Amino acid sequence: MGADRVVEFQIVTPDGKERTVNACQNPDLFFALRGGGGSSFGVILSATHSVIPREPIAFADVHLPSNISSETALEWIKLLVDESLEWGRQGWGGHVAGTYVTHFNPTSDYVSDNGTKARVSFQRVTDFALSHGGTSNVAVYPNWLYIWNAFLLPLDTMQGGNMGMGSSRLIPDELFATEEGKEKIMSYFRSIAEIGFNPVNFYTPVTTPFTYQRLQDPESFATRTFGTSLTPAWYYSLWHLQTIGSMAWNSSYEDRVNFVTNLTNSTVQLEALAGPDAGTHFNEANPFMTGWQESYYGRENYEKLVKIKSTI
Repeated sequence: MGADRVVEFQIVTPDGKERTVNACQNPDLFFALRGGGGSSFGVILSATHSVIPREPIAFADVHLPSNISSETALEWIKLLVDESLEWGRQGWGGHVAGTYVTHFNPTSDYVSDNGTKARVSFQRVTDFALSHGGTSNVAVYPNWLYIWNAFLLPLDTMQGGNMGMGSSRLIPDELFATEEGKEKIMSYFRSIAEIGFNPVNFYTPVTTPFTYQRLQDPESFATRTFGTSLTPAWYYSLWHLQTIGSMAWNSSYEDRVNFVTNLTNSTVQLEALAGPDAGTHFNEANPFMTGWQESYYGRENYEKLVKIKSTI
């Protein structure tokens, strides 16, 4: 996570003072700035990050045609639900959606054999996509920036003329470990399809490095402390599941009320699916959600952030 990689800030706090903030100087403020909303605590002048060298990375980019039916999209999503936990164990992470999966893996097992092992990992989704007229590219490339410039930057994904609003929830990886849990996830998708959210438009980021670390060494991970003010749910989740919809800029008041009502209904279902300890990402959350303090930060983190805010 970005918050985990910051090692120091230079910030001007509301009292007009410029401060150096790190684990040794102003540690409470350092905690707050790493996940608690940086601009809530002052004006950040600069940040110093821990980085990693450029290294080869495996890339899997599998797409279905954009005109698939809702039924085909639900079949595809079921396949993604079935595969995602094993991908996390292998070190993959990235994005899944109603018409594609784009994943990356920097671990040595998947970059040392010219992509053979990577292609095996994505064989089922490749077969599904190709059988429906889609495409598949699974290979090893020199570094992540190369992939970005060659495959991702050229994509034209900007849209205009609509107002977007969404809801999201961090889904614990334990739900993906049993058939019962996976069926709960699919029930959610079928349910929101009934109130107008097309599964073709589904999108969610998948895994963080913590998923891989936790699944590889659960005992060591259980004793680990992170020192950020992110909701702890980030460290125990596999999917950041989103329900995103849009309405025309000139939609009627009645249409807007209906849209927000459906969105809030989907939020309630997401909360029930993820469980009481799950959180959400405040950049992609339903603004009409209740209990936002715990969802955004976790109750303990929120109370600590409020105390820190009151001292600056």
